[in-house]
Amino acid sequence: MRLFARIRRLRAKNDRIDARLIACATAQVDTVKAAADPRLGELAERLTAYEQATDLVAQLKTTMEHLTLADLIEDARAQLAIMIKRKARLAINLLARLKAWPDLARRFELARSLPGFGPIVAMGVVIRMPELGAMSRGQAASLLGVAPFDRDSGAYRGHRIIAGGRQRPRRLLYLAAIAAKRHDPTLKAFAQRLADVGKPPKVIIVAVMRKLIEAANIVIARDRPWETQPA
Repeated sequence: MRLFARIRRLRAKNDRIDARLIACATAQVDTVKAAADPRLGELAERLTAYEQATDLVAQLKTTMEHLTLADLIEDARAQLAIMIKRKARLAINLLARLKAWPDLARRFELARSLPGFGPIVAMGVVIRMPELGAMSRGQAASLLGVAPFDRDSGAYRGHRIIAGGRQRPRRLLYLAAIAAKRHDPTLKAFAQRLADVGKPPKVIIVAVMRKLIEAANIVIARDRPWETQPA
């Protein structure tokens, strides 16, 4: 039964959920799944190339911090300059290709309206989370891997955890959450309330990520840009 739960991306465990799982296993109810889109396959490959270039830039910068020999420093600087240009070129090309499709361009603009969502984050959720806009409350957070799951059975009450989900868009949402909790009045106040009751920084960031991905699902479903609410 736990294997069936993992297949359905359901990681929480308590008696009520176990009962529901038994019913679901019998009925074989399908979860939300976007139809395969060949356009997204190509865009995802280009986005991966951009992400790899980003990682290489970070690695080169770290390497340069430990170099002392002039010739090695010069060589690393040359490699870094090349990779920075490649990263910029890949981003521009990816955005142009995505905006060539009106429906994807619209989803991109809706995502861009969210706090902390720069162009790369918006492209990331459009390309790697095509299910957005067709999910019910909580499903987007679960798909991303930022939903807190129960670990209960009978009288036992375990710690709530997050697990699984889509790693690549989750990395992007982490960056968006950091920016959003600093600059968006509503999310800044939300984060402060969590801090005031003793929540650790990592828990606060995950909570903001959860808010953002659920908001992304809402704006795409409603086809209306996000409107920031007063704190």
